[in-house]
Amino acid sequence: MFLDQNTLYLGIALLILVTSNILLGSINSIFQQQFDKTKLYIGMGKGTLIVVVLIGILFAGKLTPDIASISINNQNINLFTATQLIMYSAYGYYGKEVFAKLTKILTGKYIANDITDSKPIISQDIAPLSDSKTLTDTIIPKENSEAK
Repeated sequence: MFLDQNTLYLGIALLILVTSNILLGSINSIFQQQFDKTKLYIGMGKGTLIVVVLIGILFAGKLTPDIASISINNQNINLFTATQLIMYSAYGYYGKEVFAKLTKILTGKYIANDITDSKPIISQDIAPLSDSKTLTDTIIPKENSEAK
């Protein structure tokens, strides 16, 4: 087989994590009432491009394993193994991002931020009641009620 099974599974898992990260970010933007389809499409395009480029580099590294190779502590690292290391790093990074966003959603922090940042329901234009005014006097002034 051209790619080993672990590398294939790593690529699929990385694609799932990137997609999950983008979808959880979209859910966050929906909670914040700032959802933008264009940003979603751009994010999905970037995620797809990253995975396609990594797969292309893996194929290139597998085709030419000995062209560029360095030895670190008696371990040969070529383009293929370097790309695998990058994929493992990306897997760890996106896994952390997904868990962080999921934790914020499950604990309600996105929703709580939306509620605390929103404007108050009662408008600031309504004057507070003084000792001599009643609630009815504030809503319907006496001049208008006597004219009827």
